[in-house]
Amino acid sequence: MEGSNSILKDLMAAKADGNTAFSKKDYPAAKKKYSYIMQTIKGLLPDGINSDVPQGMNSEGKKALFELQTSIYSNLCQTYIIEGNYKIALDRAEEGLKISPDHTKLLFKKAKILCELQQYDPSIELLKSLLKKGGDEEEKRLILIEIEKVKEAKKKHEDKHEQKFKGFLIGQPLTEEPKKASDGNIKLAY
Repeated sequence: MEGSNSILKDLMAAKADGNTAFSKKDYPAAKKKYSYIMQTIKGLLPDGINSDVPQGMNSEGKKALFELQTSIYSNLCQTYIIEGNYKIALDRAEEGLKISPDHTKLLFKKAKILCELQQYDPSIELLKSLLKKGGDEEEKRLILIEIEKVKEAKKKHEDKHEQKFKGFLIGQPLTEEPKKASDGNIKLAY
């Protein structure tokens, strides 16, 4: 059992180092620490949730590894969000949700990412499902605020799209009749 405690202790120290780097906005260093943790856990649990308990570890140790893995997916997700790498952030969120489908932070982050990827309706639906799950009053307040932000982003996107479409339809009137270019093609003058 000592090996189990040693591995978890080392991984938790690496997480603390990653979190320190993250708080200092050293995202490459944070990702490096988090990636080290992920690779170590994947080595210990090669078949994911279906893996046998690693040698020298009990089922509680295995559970702790999965909790740590989910937390690291959440941290990696946040790092990629900050960097604007929304597709990678979404991948990390979805990987973490495979392990822990009800992880509130990952679900909330996924909703934010979907909004950034202009998938407004799925983002709103996900936030509404989080609201139905419950939680404390502060969580509910933050979810409601995020729903309003997504609705506002959707409206801005639709308004911008509508303006572009109207401009395309209206266009600029022709200033003269079309002329043939030297190559025989019709040339439009605006």
